[in-house]
Amino acid sequence: MSIYDTIKSAIKNKQTITADYDDLPRKLCPHVIGTKNGITQCLCYQYGGQTSQGAITTDTAKNWKCLVISKLRNVVVTEDAWHTFDNHSQKQTCVDQIDLEVVY
Repeated sequence: MSIYDTIKSAIKNKQTITADYDDLPRKLCPHVIGTKNGITQCLCYQYGGQTSQGAITTDTAKNWKCLVISKLRNVVVTEDAWHTFDNHSQKQTCVDQIDLEVVY
């Protein structure tokens, strides 16, 4: 299964994933996948792992990440609990051609 298909399946089933992005381990809940300006991207809520700014602080609106699919490595679906934040329904700018998004 491709990385794109793995993330799409995780969105459909509200599953978490682990992945490396910019050589940093991340724990993610993908919410939206598609393209923006022809680049395949996904909007995720990061609930663990690391970022270029340091460790993750849990339960904050700052954990939304717009990730380029081609930069993701070692993507694995996990059994961790689903995470989101209460602003999940606000308009996002990560993906303008949505292929799939979480249904609430």
